Amino acid sequence: LDLLSVAIPKGMRVIVMTDRGLRSPKLCKKICSFGWHPYMRQSINTTFRIENGKRMPARRQVSAPNSAFIARGTGFRAASRRLRGTIIVIRVEGQAEPWIVLTALDPSEAGASWHALRVRIETGFKALKSVGWQRRKTRRTDPARVERNRLVLSAATLLTLAAGSRVEDAQALKKSPGALRSPPKAAAERNRVVSVFRLGLAALSRLLAKGRIWRGVRLLPEPWPPPPDGVKAVLHPETSNLPL
Repeated sequence: LDLLSVAIPKGMRVIVMTDRGLRSPKLCKKICSFGWHPYMRQSINTTFRIENGKRMPARRQVSAPNSAFIARGTGFRAASRRLRGTIIVIRVEGQAEPWIVLTALDPSEAGASWHALRVRIETGFKALKSVGWQRRKTRRTDPARVERNRLVLSAATLLTLAAGSRVEDAQALKKSPGALRSPPKAAAERNRVVSVFRLGLAALSRLLAKGRIWRGVRLLPEPWPPPPDGVKAVLHPETSNLPL
């Protein structure tokens, strides 16, 4: 995090998402020290004391599927580990258990389904190791050489995604990617049949085979994921104006 912090532009809003294996109060405080916002998934047995209320298992806040709950309070039982923050509990039809997320964002700023973005990282692993760069076949054993290789692949992945985004933008505007001079004003969420990575890899392969490359590639942020249709919020009496 110290290394990454120097590369983040000042004023950029950063949300750091972690899975249950990294639900550390120490890590949460470190993330906050940079002015960033943790979005940390918690275990199913997590307890939480709602503002002016009693401590209880967070999962009890959503007793039925397709419900969400957001409230301010204190997480972690041990006094040395306690953190004030916002708890998000959401359960969707078909899930065996609810998702429980702790964040430092105010309830009026936290989205119930934002943690779904962390799941997309898994597809990034797939692009890195198998369907993309085939890194699983590497024979490198020296950590320093592996580190340099990862740096190259990280830059290549970013360029590939940007190229794939250009192909998608051109398709949306019904233009050739080579003729695209400016992207759409806003990126819309799409139901993809082919991943952005595969589109970009195919486009770059064709261009490089001809000794060409696009100069203008851009990445537009997609809309934050909204809760699934039918999800109803169970709001704490002291919590209002939730972006559900």
